[in-house]
Amino acid sequence: MTIFDKPEAIKQMLDAGTTGSILKNSGIKMLSKAIVAITNSEFFLIQMWLLIL
Repeated sequence: MTIFDKPEAIKQMLDAGTTGSILKNSGIKMLSKAIVAITNSEFFLIQMWLLIL
């Protein structure tokens, strides 16, 4: 979970090996999806990052 919303910051996190990223102001449904994905050893990014990166 992050407050960073700049593509450069997200790219650095991904390069460092993070398995997902979600903004702190994301809704509860998005947070729930992220938690389920990560606990199932899946990768999770909010759609906004997929479009930018």
